[in-house]
Amino acid sequence: MKYVALMFSVLIVIVTLLSHGCSGDDGAWENDSIPPEVCITSPHDGDTVRGYLVITASVTDDVAVRVVYFQFFAQENKTWQRVFSDCDTDEPYEYRSLDVGQFRDSSQVKIRVSAYDMAYNLNSDEIYVVVMNW
Repeated sequence: MKYVALMFSVLIVIVTLLSHGCSGDDGAWENDSIPPEVCITSPHDGDTVRGYLVITASVTDDVAVRVVYFQFFAQENKTWQRVFSDCDTDEPYEYRSLDVGQFRDSSQVKIRVSAYDMAYNLNSDEIYVVVMNW
């Protein structure tokens, strides 16, 4: 059952990417089974954040990166809910202007950066930050 749920989640992400015009370069690519390497470079896990946040990530692949997908989650009733997502297809991979004022003080926000290569191999990195709007 977990496998079905995981595959469904991957399908939803791919459909979302394509519907937002985030398909990346559709040129020819080699058969590739190695996923991209993803590392969120800013902010850092455990950082306290406020105001407008810039999220940056280092993403590399042995062939080419198709798209980098940024997701932001807030915890409501002990369940993580996605509150925002966006994508980037060009280096440097970043999302600018996340207004953390929309989150409660002292709340924890999960930031996930996922990357697909040209063969749709997927890899992700995620961190948690604490919001302080004072």
